[in-house]
Amino acid sequence: MDKRKNAMLGAFIADALALGPHWIYDTDKIYKVFGEIEGIVAPLKDTFHKTKKKGEFTHYGDQMLMLIEYNHKTSGAFNKEDFLKYYYGWIQSYDGYLDHATKETISNIENGIYEGSTSEELAGILSVPVMYFLSENYKRDSLERTKATHNSALVINIVEFMIDLLNLIEEGYDISDAIEKLEDQQPSIIAELIKMGRSKINEEPIKTIKEFGQMCSGKNAFPSSIYLLLKYEDDFKTALLKNVQAGGDSAARGIMIGTILGAYHGIDVLPQEWMNDIQQFDEILAMKNPDN
Repeated sequence: MDKRKNAMLGAFIADALALGPHWIYDTDKIYKVFGEIEGIVAPLKDTFHKTKKKGEFTHYGDQMLMLIEYNHKTSGAFNKEDFLKYYYGWIQSYDGYLDHATKETISNIENGIYEGSTSEELAGILSVPVMYFLSENYKRDSLERTKATHNSALVINIVEFMIDLLNLIEEGYDISDAIEKLEDQQPSIIAELIKMGRSKINEEPIKTIKEFGQMCSGKNAFPSSIYLLLKYEDDFKTALLKNVQAGGDSAARGIMIGTILGAYHGIDVLPQEWMNDIQQFDEILAMKNPDN
């Protein structure tokens, strides 16, 4: 099984793991309710994911599945207006949470504007693990699908960084060496956020992520993701557990971390007990790259 599928599996695992405590910002509450999180848990009934059950995905993971469905439906072809019409139809029967980027994109469509939101939320990266697995030209395809829902310079720059990082991992680089190699090549805002993440590598996760900000914006979530990737480069499981214990938008951070660590380590590090708890995991595991 290749690095690209492992990256996608890592992203889905991370999203399912984050579902239970997702968007709980009070880390004391997370510990009080869930204890020392060691695996996949069900969301509380008074949270944003009250329609969800243990082993399902957040709305981010659901949109990754939607991207896969659209890719199969169109045999990989992409037209932004056609995709956004498909996206709009999918949303009409969706009973999960609708975030700011989704609402803005839907509003654009309803006003005849087939453009994505201006959201800077890190969740805009969710096309990366899907296109990395499904598409030969995954950088182009990740970017065009990202712009369809998150048309902001920050998110686009983060997507470009992720793809370049995955390319270096394919070449055999360690994650830390790859990030260092790419750092000086980035737009100034991305380079600054990478430096921010690197600067706290000796600090504890909950404290650090609170300092960076637990929020959805890439300006907060991206440096936290870099920090966790560098601190737990050799430990897929711990990286994702520390991520969810730190609260806030752990699902978006997790998708980035799970994608990179999944590609880097391979399927042998993916916890079997977590995979067993994911309701659609066998279906995702059975997916084939169209080129295979």
